[in-house]
Amino acid sequence: MFNEERYSLIEDSINKIKGLELVLKEKDLSLISGSKPWTIKEVLTHLSGLQHEINNGIRNGKNIPEGSSEYFEVINKERENLSLKEIFQEIDIEYTFYLEVLKDNQDWSVEVPTFGGRKVAVAQMLAARIIDLYVHLLDILWAIDELESYKQNISTLKYCASKMMKGLAQSPDIEQKILIELDEETVFGTDNTDNTIKTNYLNFVLHASGRNHMVDFNKVTTEGDLSKEVWGNISRKL
Repeated sequence: MFNEERYSLIEDSINKIKGLELVLKEKDLSLISGSKPWTIKEVLTHLSGLQHEINNGIRNGKNIPEGSSEYFEVINKERENLSLKEIFQEIDIEYTFYLEVLKDNQDWSVEVPTFGGRKVAVAQMLAARIIDLYVHLLDILWAIDELESYKQNISTLKYCASKMMKGLAQSPDIEQKILIELDEETVFGTDNTDNTIKTNYLNFVLHASGRNHMVDFNKVTTEGDLSKEVWGNISRKL
């Protein structure tokens, strides 16, 4: 079933990606992004190329290869000669089509092709697309020193964090022994513990998605041995 809140999240993330065209210069494309060792250009062509493949699956049922580093490199190689303008033209075409599909098809339980020849419900694919878009947006903002400004986009950060927290929720022994507080809001565990992790949503999403080098550790506090262990392994657990 169509979900206005989820639609707004992906629409907002797409618009922020598109808005980078007004910020970035051709020379910025060679900067190393937060998704090392990819450059900003490679992150952008990954987003446009991957959406192109997903859209082909939606259009004609074409199987999508397994999501591997080799497959992603092929996508980027096909677009290595595109200019900044051409990259954003493809982004506009592919993501406009995707938004139209989401808006026009109210039944999000319908299954569409995904990686490795599998099929998933539109709603499930959408959740993955929101996280992928937003985390890669943060990758680019980190490269141009604009990362901190995106803490204000709290709705998307909260959504990504909640999805990333699902792995921990499957471990009730951890939930009963630890407290996770993000932006002074208890999001996981119990107050009756000495094991605590306190930071903000931005740091949590970055760390959980493997962007440890982008985390502001001055704004992360862990108390208790278990909390240090959980924080240290959290990107692998999630």
